[in-house]
Amino acid sequence: MAENWSTRQLCLDRIILRFGQAKDAYTDSTFDYNIAWANYPTIVDPIANLVAQRTLMAFLHLSYAVRWMLNTESGYDPPQQIPYFLENYTIATAAEPDPMTWEDIVAAWSEAPVSGRLFTVLSIDAMRKEIWNEPVSSFDLQKGADDWP
Repeated sequence: MAENWSTRQLCLDRIILRFGQAKDAYTDSTFDYNIAWANYPTIVDPIANLVAQRTLMAFLHLSYAVRWMLNTESGYDPPQQIPYFLENYTIATAAEPDPMTWEDIVAAWSEAPVSGRLFTVLSIDAMRKEIWNEPVSSFDLQKGADDWP
């Protein structure tokens, strides 16, 4: 079944989950690495010993890369920097705002300074002057603004 990545929060939750799983896997692999590192010197064959040592060193470099990406064992807060950044500093998709009502307009207008109310009235008067001589009937009003010529 496909993972649900349809919202910002679902994506962020999945990233946080995966970072937690990666940290657990890193911890497990470090445990196994320590056992292998302690025992590779017991390999008698020099070629096999060298291969084991180089493989362990390659793993060590990869584990450092994973540890740095996970920001583990740093002692800093937050423990995982990428999910923290995504959660706190990326912009969430805003919900659709509630439609503006006449009550909102009246409240905003009554709280506005006189100069703001004057500007509003003068703007409406200027718009009214522009359309004063346009032919408009009640039938035109019923069609809606998008259907006007």
